[in-house]
Amino acid sequence: MINHKKKFIFLHIPKTGGVSIGQTLNQLSDVYTPYEGFNIHYDVFDKDLFKDYFVFTFVRNPWDRFYSLYKFKSFLFKHSLSYVIDNLEDLWMDFYYPQLKHKIQDSKEFLDSLRFNKIDPIETGKPFFNLFNHMGESIHLASQVNFLKGHFSGNIDRIPHIDFIGRFENLQQDFNFVCSKIGFPQTELGHFNRSNKLNVKYYDVMTDKDKNALQNRFNEDVEMFNYSFK
Repeated sequence: MINHKKKFIFLHIPKTGGVSIGQTLNQLSDVYTPYEGFNIHYDVFDKDLFKDYFVFTFVRNPWDRFYSLYKFKSFLFKHSLSYVIDNLEDLWMDFYYPQLKHKIQDSKEFLDSLRFNKIDPIETGKPFFNLFNHMGESIHLASQVNFLKGHFSGNIDRIPHIDFIGRFENLQQDFNFVCSKIGFPQTELGHFNRSNKLNVKYYDVMTDKDKNALQNRFNEDVEMFNYSFK
């Protein structure tokens, strides 16, 4: 998300409260069209803008972020959490690409390639944005660090240009700071795109095996943003 009047750039990582942030920023900017996270995830910026604009993002505990994804996607939620952790890419393929399942040997390799190359796997080389935004949904599988390195838009490593990294765990407080930096009044965030399934905490439902498997999957997030399981 970019605002040239206020000179800020919001890098929206999926499942970090970004829709609430983006929708509130739209309202403060007198933009009345709905904020669509999918399009924002693939924003391409001129690298020079990062030097002159206030650049910020929000991150989230990777275990909690994965649990949020699990609850949000009904095709995942119908399985046990442990099964989803062990079979995530295959489940993603089954739901979004059933017609390709028998042709793909490595689901993870295919989904990585799809995110990075942004091509239609059926009509090679053509932009792939169909009714279900399949490709865009696959970025939910990436780590937050991987997302910020810009593999999905312009291949620009954004991390050195980020002026502020907010935390989902301090969402309102950190959003207030952002507002103070970009010249907006402090505004209470709405809660958009929320999953109401299972009002329990991730650490109450994850086994030690789940915890360790997700740490291995998102270890770069754990290390860079100094997160612990609980």
